[in-house]
Amino acid sequence: MAKTQTQTNVVSTVLDGVTALAVSKYSQPKGNRESIAPGEYLIDETVHVVGSLKVGQDYDSTIAQSIPWQKLALAAMSRLNSDVVDSLVQKAAKDDLPKVADDFSERINGVWETISEKAKQTCKGKVTAKLVFAKA
Repeated sequence: MAKTQTQTNVVSTVLDGVTALAVSKYSQPKGNRESIAPGEYLIDETVHVVGSLKVGQDYDSTIAQSIPWQKLALAAMSRLNSDVVDSLVQKAAKDDLPKVADDFSERINGVWETISEKAKQTCKGKVTAKLVFAKA
């Protein structure tokens, strides 16, 4: 891992940020990896990169993985009797849960805002590239 980090730092100090980002957008042709045998390869290649990059504005997003779903489910289930818990688990296993009632949806909106607020993160804008890579 340290070797990769060192190589990345070398690239960043040699290339400006936009060029390094452009090089990172290169995707190898399908099947390329399968044709290369395991081993260590020395590379000395000059590549010409032409095209454009578009970098979008940063944006806020709710990251679902940051919401403590398991804790919420366990807290809710701890308030139910064992028959209801068993029934819910069986229905969930069959993917047979009932549709959420409209009045419940309205009641939970305020709670959802509180929970999801902690899961909001600022994400970097999307990068789209129209690039041509060629041997120089």
